[in-house]
Amino acid sequence: TGPTPLVPYVIPGGDELPNSLIPYLAEHSTLLLGNHGVVAYARTLQDAAVYLETVEFLARVYLAARQAGQVNTLSPEQVAALRERYG
Repeated sequence: TGPTPLVPYVIPGGDELPNSLIPYLAEHSTLLLGNHGVVAYARTLQDAAVYLETVEFLARVYLAARQAGQVNTLSPEQVAALRERYG
């Protein structure tokens, strides 16, 4: 799914929330909405569901790593190399 950016919190119920998503739509298929939750979108509902499940799975992995005491993150160069190799 690629990176999942954090969209800053806005009050729901008006145009602010959908308008806050516009800058992210072209580059991302998942968004974390501040104080709201995750949004995933794709060409098909099935693809969007897979994206959402991927983000939720990775959040659980991250939480488990934090609870274990240490999160080992990859450098931007390592991430780029993985993306180049595996798409």
